[in-house]
Amino acid sequence: MLGEEDMNFETSQLMFKEISVPEKRYIVIAPSSKHFTKTYPVNKFIPLIKSLIETKVVLVGSDSEMDKNICSKIESECSGVINYCGRLELKELVHVIKRSELVISNDSAIMHLAEALNKKVVAIFGSTVKEFGCYPQLKTTKVFEQYGLACRPCTHIGLSECPVISFACMEKTTLKKEDLELN
Repeated sequence: MLGEEDMNFETSQLMFKEISVPEKRYIVIAPSSKHFTKTYPVNKFIPLIKSLIETKVVLVGSDSEMDKNICSKIESECSGVINYCGRLELKELVHVIKRSELVISNDSAIMHLAEALNKKVVAIFGSTVKEFGCYPQLKTTKVFEQYGLACRPCTHIGLSECPVISFACMEKTTLKKEDLELN
């Protein structure tokens, strides 16, 4: 059982399994989520990544077919990305995130992990909302979401398809290079 003394550490004291990461600055993008309605469309990630000419991009995700398909599609259309989707153990993922300049993620576990590591995060929210409680906690995290949609929120955890077909919560959201505030 964990005691209070087990929680008395700084993130700088965590041990990371070494994995090859770019020596230059890079950002991590977690382009998938467990549920469709929490996943920013791949056709919107591709132009964003293509606009990041001077920034290396590392893709991460689980070993689910959906995650691997999304990351493979991005990798095939965006030259120079490093695709670690489905290939990292938790310690390796922590290492990759900890060394990154920025993490872009949907409302997912990776967003929360990045915040726990005190990283700069850009979070994209679709079907879920702040009032459900699983919202970014850091003031530095930048959230992109659509307000005022009659269909939003449609669920507290996400759905396998948009119940009103339009998927307006994500389709109306556009992330641009300027939104990332890269140094």
